[in-house]
Amino acid sequence: MRNGRQDSPDELDMSPRAVARRVRRAASGGPIPADPDERAAAYDLALEQQHVLERQRYWAPALFVLTALLAAGVAATGATWVWLTVPLWLALAIGHPILRAQARARAAVLGPGGPPA
Repeated sequence: MRNGRQDSPDELDMSPRAVARRVRRAASGGPIPADPDERAAAYDLALEQQHVLERQRYWAPALFVLTALLAAGVAATGATWVWLTVPLWLALAIGHPILRAQARARAAVLGPGGPPA
């Protein structure tokens, strides 16, 4: 029992697969690991995710908007079902900066100055 709550079987499992699962879960918004090694691994993974999204910050939203425009052009000239993809591409263009902000916030939480587990 830790912090007034019972440990789940997954928290007690120290197999590499379970540790990797907890690290991935923590890096993507799950509970902050109490183990310092797991927290450091989750922080490194969150930084890597943030780095990938930061590298795409200029070209990815522009590519999504361009693809939406191309899909609208195809839909206007023939296949009307392609109109269904236009909102998807625009949502991806809008969602990319939001995802970047969430990755920055998660890395800040998992980092050395973040809250204790």
